[in-house]
Order: sequence, then structure tokens, then C-alpha cells
Amino acid sequence: MAKSGAACRNSHGRRVFTVFTVLCLCSSHAIAQMYFQPRLELELDYVENIDLVKSGGRSDWIAQLNPGFDLAIDSPGAAVFVEYQLQTLNHQDLSEFDDEYHQVNGSAELRWIENALTQNIFVNRTQQVVSFDRPGGYNQLTNSNNLTDSTVYGTQMYWTSLPSGKLQTELSVGAFRVDEEVDSNSLLYSFEVSPYRSEGRFSWSITSNYRVVDYETGLDATHSQSEFEVDFALTDLLSIVASVGYDKDVSRSVFRSSSERGDSNSVGFNWQPKGQAEISVRYEQHYYGDYFSGEFSIPLNRLELNIETGQEVVSGSDLSRDNIFDPTGILQSLVGIDTAQVFTNDFFKGSARYVYPRGFLNLALVVEDRSTELELFGVEQEETFETVTFEWFHKLNRRLSVSTRIDYDERELRDGVRYDELFSTVELSYEPRPGLTFRVFSGFGNGSSDADVFDYLSRVFGAGLIIEL
Repeated sequence: MAKSGAACRNSHGRRVFTVFTVLCLCSSHAIAQMYFQPRLELELDYVENIDLVKSGGRSDWIAQLNPGFDLAIDSPGAAVFVEYQLQTLNHQDLSEFDDEYHQVNGSAELRWIENALTQNIFVNRTQQVVSFDRPGGYNQLTNSNNLTDSTVYGTQMYWTSLPSGKLQTELSVGAFRVDEEVDSNSLLYSFEVSPYRSEGRFSWSITSNYRVVDYETGLDATHSQSEFEVDFALTDLLSIVASVGYDKDVSRSVFRSSSERGDSNSVGFNWQPKGQAEISVRYEQHYYGDYFSGEFSIPLNRLELNIETGQEVVSGSDLSRDNIFDPTGILQSLVGIDTAQVFTNDFFKGSARYVYPRGFLNLALVVEDRSTELELFGVEQEETFETVTFEWFHKLNRRLSVSTRIDYDERELRDGVRYDELFSTVELSYEPRPGLTFRVFSGFGNGSSDADVFDYLSRVFGAGLIIEL
């Protein structure tokens, strides 16, 4: 898959904002804090085989002028986070490949009425692969004709009330828009009742969700779910969770309409042994099948392990929204959003992060198996996506550091053809003073498949300058 420019810049795309400056005094008791960091990236690349073809590929110099900024605001009435990066590609000879890409990740929480009315707003703009039976390319520098902009934005209102001293209710309404190869609008309504303050070892909740999705292809889909869940703490470290509910899915298109429904139930446990480890296991029964899910997380002295597995019924727009909220970018869903179908997704996600005084290592594995039905013929098809990601960052001294990233993607599509892509980058960075960084790097991309038209080898060499103003 295409590796976004933001994802390949460890020092910026994954920054956690921990430094704030005082912006203004809203009142004698309310202080708004703001962090704003503008930056400018200058980069010169030499790319071999921009076309990503088996033979006869063209090479060219590419100049980049990439402004961006990070913004975080926190106040008693609102919290705002915005990360923006513009990537401009200017080719020396192949001007038909000149392009610009906007990468935005923003969210806001507006607290209209304290402890009662809250509004969440988010926007995400990035680039997606159009077709998975063609090469994904490297950092937007190659095969740009297989990339498209993907924008997801929306808002959700939450109203919390206390109808009695013992009950708490939450009503939420959300509207979402997805602009990509298949555009869609969706509305989400949800309602929840739970004890205001759970006392003792027993707690419960009643939830109801109703979602409507309207695709530009003419497909309309609705999903409704109601559930009653109980949680009983056997000990301070171990609790049992169980639920009963009802699911219903309806889809309508020009060719056919379908409606499926049925009871659902689940049982599981959450265990937090001494320390920060956490283990949760759940078994669920739905009309579309029975499945198991589990999560395992254990932070050690310098090592953190995470494992997640299970099955979900989702659509492309769900995956788009989920990807927004992954701060590391390393466990995002691989399944593409090139279809408006609702499908079943079996997944396994595992990651390990090791931090030492001079750097860190990340290793992640994601496997997803998507099953869907053709809308016209009702034929089930399967697609499998796998990736392995390795990252290493090491500080050689106070000013000099080295890093590398390796991505291996394998996908077997509905046509039965397997496609493999390997990306590797090595970078050396020098920071003579805070806010000024020089970079030199080298990378390559290699593609292969059962179909020879996918095979390619491409190399990238470059140097850059990052100025934080």
C-alpha cells in the first residue's frame, strides 16, 4: 500500500504534544493553553523507475517544498488538535507527474454545557490506493496515478442527563461524510442507560444504536443493534462480562434488497493481573456467525506487547474512521475502501515496542481476511491482507541519529492473484541546533505477483532540510 509522507516522518507525524504555552486568561479561573509549531520541509529526491514497471521505467529529479504545522489548544470549554502537512512534487522532466497532497488530521471537543452537552468534530485527509491489483508506490513519489485523496469528516453531539439520582442517560447523534472513490453519507443515533454511580461489584448498561449509510453508487444500508450488558467483578482484578441483544441489517440497491436479523449474546472476562498488564477475552454469537475476540497488553520495564484478534462486520467508511484514531499509525486496518459493500473482517493485530535510552524498536503484524458477497449474484468472495512493519530509531550522539523502516505487504484479492510489495528506507539525520534538521536517506520498493504486470523495482535517494519556526 502507499506509504504516506506523514507516516514516514517519525519526528513529526507521531508527536505527542506535551509542551504548552499560556495563550490567554479567559477568566480569573480559566486558562486556555496553546501549542503551535509551524515548519517547512525542503527535499530533493532522485527516483528510479517512477512508472513502477518491470522494464523501461523512467527516472527523474523531484523537488519538494512542504509547509506544515502542529496545533493543540486546551481550555475549560474546548480542546482542539490539528496536524497539517502539504506535500508538493515538482519534477524536472516528467511534469505530468507534478502534484500536491494535503494531509490533515484534526479533532475538536466542544463542551457546550459542562457535564451535559458535548460536541466532537473530526476531519482526516490522506491518500489511498485506488486499485490493489496495481503497485501502491512509495511515499507518493511513484505511481501517483494509483492514488486518490480520501477525506473523512463528521461531528457527533452527546447529551448526558440524570433523570434520577441513580440513573444516567446519554443520547448522541452523529453525521459523517466520506469522500473517496465511493462517496458516502451516514447518520448515527445511539442511546445508553446505565447506573450513575456503580456501587459494589455489579454494574449494567442498556445501549441502542441505529446507523444509516447512503452510498453514491445507489446502495443504502441500515444497521440497528440493541444490547443489555452486565459486568460482575469477581475480584479486584477479574471481572465477568455478559450481554444479550438483537441485530438487524438492511441493504437496498438497484439490483436487490436484503434484510437479515437475529438475536445476539456474548460472554467474556477482563483480567488485570498485578502491574499494568491487561487481558480480555470475549465469545459472541450473532446471526452472521459465532466468533471469538481477545486483547492482550503487557508493558514490561522497556517492552510493551499488544495482541488483538477477532471478527467484525464493517464497511469501508467504518475502517476510514477507525484509522483516524490510531496515533501510532502502525496498526491501522489494511483492508481497502474500494467497495461500498458491508463485509465480515477476521483480523489479527500484534505489536511489540522496545524503548531504550538512545532509541526504540517497533515491530507490528496485521492480518485481515475480508469476506463479502457480490451484490448482483450473491456469491461470497474473500480477500486477504497482511503486513509486517519494522521501525528502528537510534541516537548516535546528541545531534546525529539513524533510523530505518521496513514494510512488507502481501494481499490476495478476489481474482485469486497474490501481490507482494516490500518497502525499505534508511535515514541519517543531523540536528546542529533545535529546530533545524538535515536529512539524507535511501530507499527502495520491490513488487511481485502471480501476474507479471505487477513486478517492479524502484529506488529513491534524497536529502532534505526541516526548519521548525
